[in-house]
Amino acid sequence: MHIFIFAQIIGLISWGLLVYSYYKKNIDDILLIQVIGGIFEIIHYFLLGAFSGLVVVILELIRDYSYYKTKYDKYIFVLIMPIYF
Repeated sequence: MHIFIFAQIIGLISWGLLVYSYYKKNIDDILLIQVIGGIFEIIHYFLLGAFSGLVVVILELIRDYSYYKTKYDKYIFVLIMPIYF
């Protein structure tokens, strides 16, 4: 029971970071905060045992980190879309 409550707190932190990222103006700040939020979301899904959601969040984290580190947005989009399907 305690793990479930801890997982929900981690999920709230992740959600809060996601909402906070939308108030940023700089795209690099937005992506960095979303990457950090994604790490919390991975922990959240892992603690809940929701492994299918965990895989999707890992793909999103890789995508966001790639957007953050490079300026090849269109190439990353084209590469990541078949993986989602």
